Parts: sequence; structure tokens; C-alpha cells
Amino acid sequence: MNVKRTLDDKGVAATWNRRRFLGATGTMLTLPVLFAGTRPVEFVAEFVDAYNDKDRQAVARWAANRVSQGGLERQSAADWAEWLSGQFEHTGKLSLLAMEQRGSIVRLVCALEKVPMARRVDLRFDRYDPTRVFDLRPVAEPTPYIVGRGNLPGTTDVRGQIRQRLDFATSRGEFSGVVRIDRADARPFFSAAFGLAEVSEGRPIEADTRFNLGSADKSFTALLIAQMIEAGQLQLSSRVSDLLPDFEIPGASEMTIRNLLTHSAGLGDPPGGIHAYSHDPYDKVSDLLPAIAAIPVAFAPGEHTSYSNEGYVVLGAIIERVTQKPFWTVLQERIYEPAGMQSSGHFVRDEVLRQCAMGYYHDRSDLFRCLPAKSNADILPWRGNSCGGGYSTAADIAAYFRALGNGQLVKPETLEMLTEKAGEIYPGVGYGMGFIREAVGDKVFVGHSGGGNSIGIGSSLRMSLDNNWSVAILGNCDLPYSDAILRDILPMLASADAL
Repeated sequence: MNVKRTLDDKGVAATWNRRRFLGATGTMLTLPVLFAGTRPVEFVAEFVDAYNDKDRQAVARWAANRVSQGGLERQSAADWAEWLSGQFEHTGKLSLLAMEQRGSIVRLVCALEKVPMARRVDLRFDRYDPTRVFDLRPVAEPTPYIVGRGNLPGTTDVRGQIRQRLDFATSRGEFSGVVRIDRADARPFFSAAFGLAEVSEGRPIEADTRFNLGSADKSFTALLIAQMIEAGQLQLSSRVSDLLPDFEIPGASEMTIRNLLTHSAGLGDPPGGIHAYSHDPYDKVSDLLPAIAAIPVAFAPGEHTSYSNEGYVVLGAIIERVTQKPFWTVLQERIYEPAGMQSSGHFVRDEVLRQCAMGYYHDRSDLFRCLPAKSNADILPWRGNSCGGGYSTAADIAAYFRALGNGQLVKPETLEMLTEKAGEIYPGVGYGMGFIREAVGDKVFVGHSGGGNSIGIGSSLRMSLDNNWSVAILGNCDLPYSDAILRDILPMLASADAL
């Protein structure tokens, strides 16, 4: 659903008109499950009216009526009023430009009196009470890049096109990091660094800066499992209950390696995500299994596809059980060393603070992203594991893709098996086993992205299956910014091969 309101010549929304908005239902998407008895326009209009009211009691009344019990347990109606009134001090009045439903989320596109650019926030509805709001979250949504005036359309200067795309992002504060693109012959085609690795120290990002890969290194875990399949130690049909007999969760007897690799195992998602159980020190990935076993399952294995960090933690524990070594040792011996990845590793938190780029993000305390981004040092796990959180450089990622494309890590037929589309982890995002797969013109790119919204990690890694290109976009910003650049760069590379 995209409900757009008329903008004036300056691109700022006209003054909020509740009556006109409520009359626009003909262009709105009906949300009967979420809103049960209340039209979505009325629900959102109530929020906008409360936000713009100078009386904090109005916000408190809105929260008491529209926030779920779980949301009120996190912060009382009075606390909601205090929080949103604090946001108002930075933004001034809010005018709605558009709204759309994304599952249990309604995304609002807002113009703000004191902010020059539109901002997006998500109204997140409670999974147990879908008629009420559980939380409001800021959204990192990049400015659309439209090829046109001054954007080098139809030229053969691909490097210039890439540079202009990156200048567009960095000039808007929408990317900080390293971009490196390589050809199959190991010649760097493009390399550039932008921004600061540590803001308080003024430490600049350089070509060899290490970045958090987030979930992008799920591919490494999938490759380790594939190597064991090649060696006859595992099969895709191997069951978790046989490999980890102490892993006592419902459905383990039906859960297979294939289910774990394709995100169809049905493992539940804990409140707070993986950080809820990986923040404290641990010695092996398998040390995290009791926390995962305590999470109620979401569905029967094979019934659906739903992105799962926990499934890849379980794969790491299986790797440890088969090899009798810690996951990180196996990764070093079987991926990093053969590929020549000399600067990569899953560092503990203190090492990260000394050796790597820090991530920067806006959390719910800065709902409309009006203040300087904050460091993610306080939300880092003790150490990354088999579901993500390793650190690497652009040069190491180029070496990794070169080794993968040359058959040094797994056989070509095994790579084909891993990258063949098995389903979609999100609408429109094809997934195999540890690899995203996307077609761009006549070319197919595979790899993985890592990070997310409001986390300060944005890594987008791809290689073309014809082994002509590899792309490493490593950012210490939110993932939507890195992935937006990736989506614009891949067609440039595909067109370069056609010239």
C-alpha cells in the first residue's frame, strides 16, 4: 500500500489534514487482521494527532489505548509519552507522506517540521495481540538512486558510474565503508574507502580496515558442511537428533541438514535475537545449544521457510561434533587458510574494539534519526559464531571469492548445489543453501549480505557464477544502505560484460 500525499514545490508535505487523510480510504490497503474494527487510516491518524499534540497526556492516552500489554510492560504509557515528546523536541510536527504494510509492520513515511529529509518509522504490532502496537522503530531506508541527469546513462565508463553512485550515497550520509570490485584475473577493477572507522578518535576507514560481516559469513558455514558432505561425513538428509542427541527440542528427529541450510527447520526466534544468548563469554558454538533448545519451535521442519540465525548456530555445533574442534579452528583451517584470507577472524569483543571498524546506527531513542549515529560497541556479542559476526577485509573477500570460483573450497558441482534456488528467505530474495541467488540480466550473482536495520553492520558480498566479477561492499552503517548500492552496481557490471 502506498498512500502518497501531495508535496509542495519544496518537497515538504502540506500541513497535516486529518479529515482529508481519513477520506482517502479508497487508495488504502485494507488490513483486517491487524486493525480488527478500526480502519488503518484511523489508527495511524490517531498516532499522528497524539504525536503532534503538545499535551503529553494525549500521547499517554494514545499509548494506553493502542499499545499492547507487552509494549506497556516494556515502558508505561507515561514513559511512552515522555519518549515521544522527547522526539518531538527534535522533529517538530509530523506530516504523513505514505504508509504501507509489511507483514505485522506498518511503515510510515514522514515529513518533519525541523528535519530537511523524509524519515521512515515502523509501527510494529504485537505478535500476541496484532490489533495493538508493540514498538516503534527507526528505519534506515536509502534515498532512491535514479539514473538520469548527470548520472552517466548509456556510457561505457563503468568505474565512473560506480564512483558517482557512491558519491551520491556518501553525500547523504548513507554509506561509510569500503567497496572493492575484482575481475576474474585477480585485478582489482575498483576500490574506494569512505568515512571513519572510529568517530571519537577520527580514525579513517582504509582499504585494509576490518569490518563485521554480520550474516554474510553464513556462506562459510554452509561451505564447511558441504566439505563434510563431499567427504562422506554428512548427508543433506542427516537428522539433527542423530548428530546432536543431547539437543532436545520438539521436531529434532525430523529436522535435517537440508532444513538447517535452507532456513526451513522451524526453530523459533528468541526475544532480543541472538544477542540475547551470545553476549556473555562462551568457548564453543555448541555452548549456545541450551539457549536454543529453550525456544519454542515456530513450525514443523520443512513446513515453511523463515530466516533463522539459530539454524546456523546448530550447523556450527554439528561441525564441532564431527571434527571435535571448535568451529573457529575449523573455519581457519578449511576456509581462511586455503583461500589466503590472512586478516579474517571471529574476534572477541575486546579485540574488535582495538582492531576493527566500529559500527554506527540509530536506535529507538532516536526514532527519526535526528542525532549523530551511536557506536554499536555496547550491543556486540562476545564473539561471532557460525551464524555470522566474523570480521574481514575487502582484499580477503576478493581472495575468498577467487578461491570459491576456482574450485579450491568445494567442487564446482557442490557449489552449484549450494547456490541453486531452494526458496525465498524474504519476498523476492532467492536462497539456496547458505547463498543468496539473484539474476541480473543474463548473469547470476551469488553470495550473502549481513547486518540489518539499527545495528551498524552492512556487508553485501556477491560473485558472478561465470566467475567474471566479485563484489565486496563492507560498511559500518546499516545494511539497507550497503544493499542499495549493491543493487545499483550489479547491473553496471552486467552491462560492462555486454559492451
